[in-house]
Amino acid sequence: MIAGSRKGPAQGSWIEVRAMLLSRCMRRIGAPSGWLRALRAFHGDERGAEGLEKLLILAAVALPLLGLLIAFRNNIRVWVEGIWEDVRAEGEEEWEPPDDDF
Repeated sequence: MIAGSRKGPAQGSWIEVRAMLLSRCMRRIGAPSGWLRALRAFHGDERGAEGLEKLLILAAVALPLLGLLIAFRNNIRVWVEGIWEDVRAEGEEEWEPPDDDF
């Protein structure tokens, strides 16, 4: 091996370093090469990562809002009931047409 030709942890990505360490461990314990290829393929597969990231962002927004709704549910109920009673009272009043005096 030529000195300096091998990538060290500082030169490679963390995925490459992890794969290298994993392959060394698997070879030491005598894992079959098919298992090693499958494990490397599993670690290198990033399909679905974008969808998962979007789901996590959505959860980061929705869960605090849900927490606020649960925490203040009684205050919100009182507020909505008050508005509903105001609307109902206005609906029960007799309607008077506007004066058209110009």
